[in-house]
Amino acid sequence: VYQMAASSTTGIQLEFSGNGGTGDHVGSPITELSAAEKQSANSQADTTVSSVAIDDIIYNRVQPTEKTVDGTAHSPISKIFALKIDTQGYEPSVFSGLQKSIQEHKIDFIITEYWPKGMDLMLGASGSGSEFQKEKCVMSVNILKLLHNAGYELYASWNISHPKAPKDARSYINDGRINNIPFNDMMAHCKWYYDVEKKYPSDEYQMGYWTDVLAVSPNSRLAKAKTTQLSQKVLSKIKRVD
Repeated sequence: VYQMAASSTTGIQLEFSGNGGTGDHVGSPITELSAAEKQSANSQADTTVSSVAIDDIIYNRVQPTEKTVDGTAHSPISKIFALKIDTQGYEPSVFSGLQKSIQEHKIDFIITEYWPKGMDLMLGASGSGSEFQKEKCVMSVNILKLLHNAGYELYASWNISHPKAPKDARSYINDGRINNIPFNDMMAHCKWYYDVEKKYPSDEYQMGYWTDVLAVSPNSRLAKAKTTQLSQKVLSKIKRVD
């Protein structure tokens, strides 16, 4: 067990902000929230957490903060089967701290929340007008490029929104007949999420839209399914059709 906050480097103190809503996160609060999230903003509480780069965990450069349940020593890590990343816009910093593990295929499966607007707001691609247009999506796309360049296959899940998003927008984002999501261009794909906001503007809803991305290593392993003696006999009698 590592009771630490995943980040780009190990050993810094990160301020964690939380108000009990769905947007608890590292750093300054994201200001563009839905009306529902703003209602609980006054109850915000902060705490400080020590950071760790996931590369340092995978390459055994840091020790666990907690002992195993039975008190035995932790076994050295050589490879990770699955890694889930959902850090409310802080994903670029987390991926910055696991580049070596990705490049050397130390992780078989990575699933990450992909929230372009959250990442832009969290890490400073804010502003207005041309300044915002110039910066948005760069950090989000860099995550996909890191994975793609290392040979990982990328799969997008259903698109997601907060329940307070406009009803028409919530229908549109997963209607493959009309939404025309550009999967063959990473930058265009990222900006599609901003385009949805333009298509369905709302003064009350400013959180944007997002998805989950599954990245599969070229060296990924799946455990072999166990078979019974009966199933083995059945399979042995089935003729293979090529």
